[in-house]
Amino acid sequence: MPSRLVYASSRKLIEQLAGHVKTLHAENRSVLLITTRDPASLMLRRFKEAGVNLDRLFIIDAVGTRAGAEWTNDPEHLMYLSTPNQLELIAMRAEKAIRQKAEGIPHVLICTCNSFALYNAPEALEELVRYTLHNLVRPKAWMDFVVEEDAPIDAGLKGFLESFIEGRARLA
Repeated sequence: MPSRLVYASSRKLIEQLAGHVKTLHAENRSVLLITTRDPASLMLRRFKEAGVNLDRLFIIDAVGTRAGAEWTNDPEHLMYLSTPNQLELIAMRAEKAIRQKAEGIPHVLICTCNSFALYNAPEALEELVRYTLHNLVRPKAWMDFVVEEDAPIDAGLKGFLESFIEGRARLA
């Protein structure tokens, strides 16, 4: 199953993602995490504390500059974007990261659909989902669209995601 919706708790999201990344690494997958929720500096610190191997992790941070987060200068594992509504640029950077950084089967984590929806119109996100599934997932990678089950999300967008993406999972 190349794509799925993955439900997680808002309160334990980073810890749940750290466990998920460790599981994916154990399956010989490289992980590309695209975040519009938490800055990369926070995620990297918490992942490292949880024992995640950062060598096979690459993060595209589309929220850290807006949140005033500290910058981590690590071009081997991290790329910053100035705003989370640059969907075309996010998609292009994801393709580039997969081409240049992936070892084994690449696995993309979109973190989170709820936060993407705060910055973008549902129609734009639907187009991004269609584009990524067609251009990234089917030929090259697996993709998890993370949804915070206890946070608000546009009902139309949620319905689209649930009808368009076949797989389901819940992070422990």
